Parts: sequence; structure tokens; C-alpha cells
Amino acid sequence: GDWSSDVCSSDLLARALELFKQMEFEQKLQDNIDKLNEMAKKQDDLSKQSEQKNADSKELQAKQDSMNKAFDDFRKEMNDLENKNQALEQPNNMENTDKQEEAIQQDQKESSEQLGENKPGKASKPQKSAAQKMQQMADKMTAMQQQMGQEQQEEDMDALRALLENLLRLSFDQEKLMADLKTMDINNPQYLTASQQQRKLKDDFKIVEDSLFALSKRVIQIEQKINQEVKLINQNMDEALDNLEGRLVPQARSREQFAMTSINNLANMLTDVMQQIQQWAVGAVNGLQRTFGPCPGVIGEMRNVEVGVLQPGVGHQPAVHHQVRQAVHTQHPQQRELCCGNGQADQHRQQGHENERRLDQRTAAPLASHHFAS
Repeated sequence: GDWSSDVCSSDLLARALELFKQMEFEQKLQDNIDKLNEMAKKQDDLSKQSEQKNADSKELQAKQDSMNKAFDDFRKEMNDLENKNQALEQPNNMENTDKQEEAIQQDQKESSEQLGENKPGKASKPQKSAAQKMQQMADKMTAMQQQMGQEQQEEDMDALRALLENLLRLSFDQEKLMADLKTMDINNPQYLTASQQQRKLKDDFKIVEDSLFALSKRVIQIEQKINQEVKLINQNMDEALDNLEGRLVPQARSREQFAMTSINNLANMLTDVMQQIQQWAVGAVNGLQRTFGPCPGVIGEMRNVEVGVLQPGVGHQPAVHHQVRQAVHTQHPQQRELCCGNGQADQHRQQGHENERRLDQRTAAPLASHHFAS
């Protein structure tokens, strides 16, 4: 694809394969839940038919035998799901359902026997029992699926925060280098270190690039956009390096500006993804509350969490969220004066006061713990 060749290392390939396996597992789990819900409904319908006065035992027995076969096949699907789970590097926390499955089959066997003895009225009770157990098992699997989803979302949020922090560090450092170059004489011995700094920024971006690649495989909607921006960053950083070596400072600064714009575009996009994850979490909590009543503690609080959206900046340069920057300033006070070049400072100050109220403290706080070594 659009990724430079050195990114497609065996490590990344392994990570992409692992993601694919996890997605296969999730799809299989969903399929099994759907099948089980469908079977529970059919088994319940059958118990109602057996209750009827003029019930035809022979016809009902044929239907029940076909249900028994369907559930037997379903048990094979459950084994397949378990195998997919065990094939993962970190298997999901899956409850063993063998005992429930055996109890269902016991009820089904009894139903078929009663129908074989032409006692549809007596067959109805174990049929209903089998249907209820199927429904309970399906509900349990759905709850497990939501739990796994929530854990995955929390992991994704942590990874996104770390990634966003690293992108912002890059953005600041690139901006500082641009500012330094503006007043630097090319004959100044310091000019050599500028070139080294630009090379370090490119190396730092490599680390971020690996994480972005893994993310793009998880969030398919942004894959193309990530690929596009990553390609631009690599291109512009390479050209900035060439220009610096050729002592073409204005051209180098222009390329650095382009790289910075793409870095900030990625930061904006990550913030949007984080916001969607938060909304998903709130939706899931509301759904659980509708099903099981109010949620205690932390889950209840999640409804109040808001994530700030990054605002577009001056001169088509996307600005980055004030409070996210705050998290970085606490860690790197020396950046405070430099990070808001290109007329962004005033806008950041105004935007900051309004956004400070909106952004939940917990969202920004963990950011400061992940950063590049300066």
C-alpha cells in the first residue's frame, strides 16, 4: 500500500495478522449469538405448538429432531469459536458453556421421546425449558461480548492518548525548529544541529508510524486518510532534510510547515476517533441501563465524559486542542512560549478557556505520561 517499505516489517505483519484473527473471532462470536437467538425463538414456537389440543405428534417430532440436529451443529460452531479464541496471543476471557449446552440437549432429547410416545402436552415443558436455556446462554454471550468490547475500547483509548501525545510532541518540536531556522545564519555552527534535529524528528515519526499502521487496521474508516497523511509527512520531512543539506532554508521551512500540518491533521483525526469511542461507551452504558437498570460507579460516570474537538487553526493550519497542549506543557515547560507560533497563540488562549470547561479532566491527565525522550 502507501506505507514505506521499512514499515512493513515482520513485526507489523504479525500485528496485522493478530488483529485479523481477533476480528475473525469477534465476527464468529456475533454469528453464534445470532444463531442461538434464532434457535431459542424456534424452540419456543415449537413448545407452543405442542400445547395445542390438536397437536400432530409425528410432525412435531420431525421438527424437534431437526432442532436437535441444528443444536448439535451449533455445538461444533462453539468449539470452532473456542479454537479461534485459543489461537490468539491474548485469548479473550470466555466462559465455558459445555454444561449449559448439555442441559439443553437433555431437554431436547426428552422432548423428542415424549413426542415419540405421542404425548405432545408433556413434550411442551422440556421444549420450553430448552428454549429458555438457549436464551439465557445467548444473553450471557452478549454480555461477554459487551464486556470484551468495553475492555478493548479502554485499551484503544489508552493507545490513542499515547499516540496523540507523541504526535503533539512532534508538532511542537517541528514548530520550534521552524522558528529557530527563521533567524539562523547558515554559516552558524548551530546550523548543523538543525539538520540533525530534523533527522531525529523523522526517526521519532517512525515510532508513531508503526502505531498509526496498527490503528488504521483496527479503524478501517480512517485507514485511507492515515495512509495519505503519513505519506505526506515522510515526503515533506525527506525534502526538508534535502533542502537543509543544500542550505535552502526558506524551502526547508516550507516543507516543515507542510509536515506539521499533516501531523496536526492526524492529531485532529485521532481526537475525533476518541470522541466516537466515548460516544460508543455512553451508548453502551445507556443500553445496559435499559436492560439491567442503573449502572453503579464508574460506568455511570462515563456518561458525563466529553472529549474536546480540535479546532482548525489560522492559515489553514489545523490548531490542536488547548488542554491537550496543557498536558504537554506540564511535562515540558520550555515549550510553552514556542509551541504557539504562526499567530496561533491568541486563538489557543481564547479557545482554551472555553474548552477547559468542556473537557473532562480525566481525558487529558493520562496524556502527559507518554512522550518521547527529549
